[in-house]
Amino acid sequence: MFLPDKICSLIADENYKIDNIGMSEASVLMYKNKILKVQEYNEEAENEYRMLQYLQGKLPVPSIYTHEISYGKSYLLMSKCAGEMACSHEYMNNPNILCKLLANGLKRLWSIDVSDCPSDQGLSCKLAKDVTEACRIILTVNTNNIKIIHIRIMMNYFCFVNWISNQIGRRYDIIYYWTNCFKT
Repeated sequence: MFLPDKICSLIADENYKIDNIGMSEASVLMYKNKILKVQEYNEEAENEYRMLQYLQGKLPVPSIYTHEISYGKSYLLMSKCAGEMACSHEYMNNPNILCKLLANGLKRLWSIDVSDCPSDQGLSCKLAKDVTEACRIILTVNTNNIKIIHIRIMMNYFCFVNWISNQIGRRYDIIYYWTNCFKT
């Protein structure tokens, strides 16, 4: 596997094993005291790096040794967290202890002031992105029938906006994103 020079200098000839527990598309190499996460460089990889930076000193998260982008891949080398994974046999066999630990972890996470958070992963933002991407895909694939598709999407969209505005009151954000999807 190709590794950028800076990563190679930080891991030297350390032995590693591959982590197969996670569900992401990333390759995760576990060293004695380090973790290397290698994945396609995309918005998700960039957001993960930004959030890890943001949470430094706010929660017990891994320290970042380096983040390199090379040949379309993201390489995030970080420290290994102390402790056991929540899916370890010890915790899975003791659900009361696991529930208390997870609840305490969530309380700590929710107690963070996110007013300066570099990422918006809220429902309205995600829905707006989904609607925008759906429009781009449909309009790109079916350029010959753009009026018919446009009308069908608009009708479905206005039903959708009505429901959203009654649920979370963010109608104008979604309309803004909707109109922007036709500008690109």
